[in-house]
Amino acid sequence: WNSRWDVYTLAKEYLRLRHRLIPYLYTMNWRTHSEGRALCEPMYYGWPENGEAYAVPNEFLFGSELIVAPITQPVDPKTNLAGVRVWLPHGRWTDIFTKRIYEGGRFVTMYRGVESIPVLAREGAILPLSTQGTTNDWKNPEQLELLIFRGNNRFALYEDDGETNGFEHGASAVTSFLLREAGGDLHFTVLPAQGDASLLPARRTLRLRFADVSDCAGVQIARGGQPAEAAPLCKNGELCIILEDVTPTERIDVTLKQIVKRGNEDRHQALVTLISKFQTSFFWKSNTFSAFLKDPSQKIPAGAPFEGPIRELLELK
Repeated sequence: WNSRWDVYTLAKEYLRLRHRLIPYLYTMNWRTHSEGRALCEPMYYGWPENGEAYAVPNEFLFGSELIVAPITQPVDPKTNLAGVRVWLPHGRWTDIFTKRIYEGGRFVTMYRGVESIPVLAREGAILPLSTQGTTNDWKNPEQLELLIFRGNNRFALYEDDGETNGFEHGASAVTSFLLREAGGDLHFTVLPAQGDASLLPARRTLRLRFADVSDCAGVQIARGGQPAEAAPLCKNGELCIILEDVTPTERIDVTLKQIVKRGNEDRHQALVTLISKFQTSFFWKSNTFSAFLKDPSQKIPAGAPFEGPIRELLELK
């Protein structure tokens, strides 16, 4: 009632996202308890010997899998965007909202509208998400989504009863996920839960979302050492596999054969979409950008508010 409709809609969307993140957040809070690692850490905690990590005081690590770069400037009225200078360590980083893929080892000024800020998943990131719908249910989810970014990694999902201090006496369970990329194939493994498996749902649906794999030549699945089937779904540039009735003590091996890697969107179309959002006349846009759109290798048209967002797109690989 006190906010504009867009503010209300975005607040609702991100509160629900926070709720979906509970499996990840709870695991990271267990890491805080067991290892003394904070959920949010400055970049130089991860790269203490790299001087560039000290040059981005607002950017931070969000758990083991993500980097967040808050935007604290108002949007420019001519572009409807605001920017932030982001330092990316070496490796591949993917914005979980825009799906843009960046090569690290450099600074990039990223521009976003009011709908998001840069939240970047590291190469090989595994993000466990609840899919309990729109309720405030906090229990260990019967439907668990894993957002997976190709690479090599291991993630251990921590779960307990969420109510008591029973974890101090061993009332907890850890399920490990392994990811390995080799020879054009991507291998994903769910290991049997270690600890008190009675705390977990007796049967669970796993939704594996391979965020930067658009297709593959074939899928091999083994459950408990026995061949199994699950039809891959390809939608919005992602490959997804749904596994039903997974028990806590079950081992699952999934191999995507000869994966098709999702890249960044077509540069020309991305530029057209970006420029269409600029708040200026059609004739000015046409006269200023028509030649540039035909050949983006030429110099970016002058105009301070517009140059930065265009440059970000041109620097994507």
